[in-house]
Amino acid sequence: MASTDEGYRAMTRFFRQAMNHLSHEGRVLIFFGTSGDIAYLRTLMSDQGFAATVVAHDQLIRDGQTVEYYTFKVIPSSPGPR
Repeated sequence: MASTDEGYRAMTRFFRQAMNHLSHEGRVLIFFGTSGDIAYLRTLMSDQGFAATVVAHDQLIRDGQTVEYYTFKVIPSSPGPR
């Protein structure tokens, strides 16, 4: 469960609408950590037609647990008209 976006409602809505607001060369940077549901994030991006690559990574200890933090560069997975 995300502490700032319970149920990932905002993130889900964002990705469902993002393609309509990007130019053909548009991209999104998303910062996300393994304390959240990173598998859901990856599935959401893919299901909405995006490809993501990790452009930065860090590892920190949070509340006694190791958490991985990633910055993803997210782009439309196929070019062309939208």
